[in-house]
Amino acid sequence: MNDLMYVFLVWNKYDEEKKKVVDALIPRIDALLKEKGWEYTGLRNMYRPAKGTDPDDTYIQAKQALKDAEWLKEYKPFVQVSTWTNACDLSEIVIENAGDVDEAKLNKYREYYRENHRFAHGIVVDDETHVLLDGYMSYLIAKEHEKVYPDIMQVKRGQVFRKIIVGKLEGEDRINVWYYDDGPAVCPGDVIAAADGRRMEVESIGYVAGKYACERYKPWALENREG
Repeated sequence: MNDLMYVFLVWNKYDEEKKKVVDALIPRIDALLKEKGWEYTGLRNMYRPAKGTDPDDTYIQAKQALKDAEWLKEYKPFVQVSTWTNACDLSEIVIENAGDVDEAKLNKYREYYRENHRFAHGIVVDDETHVLLDGYMSYLIAKEHEKVYPDIMQVKRGQVFRKIIVGKLEGEDRINVWYYDDGPAVCPGDVIAAADGRRMEVESIGYVAGKYACERYKPWALENREG
């Protein structure tokens, strides 16, 4: 995960003179980011981690370097990280120590796929071996169908990642993000309750990677599921 980084500058795109100035800054940005472990992909404003670097640590360094560059101050640079969702083909995924399948959990995910024509969440694999690390239910459902393409993401060996649930707490409008490592089967649309009585409708389920991203979220203590 964290396979790509997008760099954005704030400026008036209709100002032709300013465009010339910004175009002249691009090679300097490329050189600055290369020092921090990010290489230009050759596509628009996209950069990728240099081989052998830790994208989590170098992302923080690159972000800070852009912020500290005096020659970029007026352009208010900011970055966003992204993740490839086609890391490998489904047939390349290696299953190790899968254990017994929880049929009730599998049937719930099957029902969600049947009703919504999409997977409740994606699949995570090791970037070198393609050993499956998370998303076994999505993998099994995908194997039951032809020409279906679940999101398949990869993490580097030792890279921390967590599954997250996104939704709104009952009575609130703001979006909340929590992580859960294990618990009852949860799909988008479910209403989940924690031990302290809080309830949230799940809007989506995803993943975050890297110690900095994972430290941002607190665990959701699942007690039961409704809906």
